[in-house]
Amino acid sequence: MCIIRALRLDRVLFGATRFVSLNLGPQFADPPPFDLRAVYESSTHRTPLVFVLSPGVDPTAQVNGLARELGIRIDICALGQGQAPVAMNLITAGLKEGSWVFLANCHLMLSWMPELEKRISEYCALTEDSPNAPHWDFRLWLSASPSPNFPIAILQRGIKMTTEPPRGLRANMTQLYNLVSDEQFARCQQRFKYKRLLFSLCWFHAILLERRKFKSLGFNVPYEFNESDFSICHDLIIVFLDEYADRTPFLDMALAVLRVRFLSDLHLTKNALIPAYMACRFDAMRYLIAEANYGGRVTDALDRRLVGVYINQFFCEDAIDPQINFSLAPQQQDSPYLIPNDGDLLSCKEAIKNFPQSDAALAFGQHANADISSQIEDSNRLLETIVSLQPKTVVEGAETNECKILRSCRSMQEQVPPIFELKAVRKTMDPRADPEPMKTVIGRSRLQHAPFDPIDRLIYRCSIRRWIGITISF
Repeated sequence: MCIIRALRLDRVLFGATRFVSLNLGPQFADPPPFDLRAVYESSTHRTPLVFVLSPGVDPTAQVNGLARELGIRIDICALGQGQAPVAMNLITAGLKEGSWVFLANCHLMLSWMPELEKRISEYCALTEDSPNAPHWDFRLWLSASPSPNFPIAILQRGIKMTTEPPRGLRANMTQLYNLVSDEQFARCQQRFKYKRLLFSLCWFHAILLERRKFKSLGFNVPYEFNESDFSICHDLIIVFLDEYADRTPFLDMALAVLRVRFLSDLHLTKNALIPAYMACRFDAMRYLIAEANYGGRVTDALDRRLVGVYINQFFCEDAIDPQINFSLAPQQQDSPYLIPNDGDLLSCKEAIKNFPQSDAALAFGQHANADISSQIEDSNRLLETIVSLQPKTVVEGAETNECKILRSCRSMQEQVPPIFELKAVRKTMDPRADPEPMKTVIGRSRLQHAPFDPIDRLIYRCSIRRWIGITISF
């Protein structure tokens, strides 16, 4: 890894991933998906479940989905000013009825956290035969950003969870498909169109998230798109396909305008306008996704234009055409990013697993060099983390870092040959029977490198003085 860092800093992360995969196994290089149900099954009614939030991660949809899957009522309270009595009432009702309570954004009410800590301690101290004992199905879910003022007792008593933002298109799409249950996947009546548009939506969301790694080359302003944006657009696609299978509100408007302005003059038939109807339906869907929902977070005009380009590329007639093997990255030659054919939810997840683990810049429409700056930053972060994990203990009598560097400097100083005297070298070379061109080249090379010999010695000498503690003056 040190050699790779010296030669190609931007490839350190790939080298480390390959090293871990070959020596420990590929499962250690590919993070597993987050299984909230397994976490729930390991908890009890006396165990708070605490989400430690990361940027761009919102667990609300996952908790809602799990509660709906298990048939349990859940009450959600977004903490803020004046929400303390509401939260307390929800906890009291949940303890009696066995419902779930989700208190979101606890970091916004840190002054109220000691009261919550006291309430948790009270019901946890009750025995099972007590008349006010907590219901067996009760669960208390909390979410908070990292804060040093969060009560330690709640963390020690509860189960801590954190979902780091996934890295890469494959990981992002895997996480999005884990949010879709089998019931949701089978809810839409137009199954084929829904499955292909859902795949396009997941790709669109993943592209917007991963494009941030290019810094200013990705977006002029960084935006925090989250899973709520995806969930809303997911429901929107189902509504469009089921409620407006053949017509849309925009289509009725288009029919009226076309009938008044053009039909009387051009004598167009209704069949001639069918392509325009279909385009209008996609225009409405694209507008609500890219402009109304995702575009609501975008403040820069050029960034909004970029989002519009992506949505036009992924949401089109070719994407739902069963005769076309639609590529989501057509600019990449032999692109592996293809919308799978009709299948169940598991087959879509298997298709995502076949995506490459590292994404080429062409998948985003970027030049290959756009990856370099982000890869260098990731490599530096990895190396800093590794260095920070090194033991800080010092063994008595062991060699310190300063002594190691001093020993290396003295060793290199001893290996440097003495300075050549140019006159002596020329005097030695002239009587030799070597060809004249060779003498000229040797003399010229020696003349070019002669000024660097004193500099090299000065560098070693200054390094030794620096680590000994002698003041260096020029």
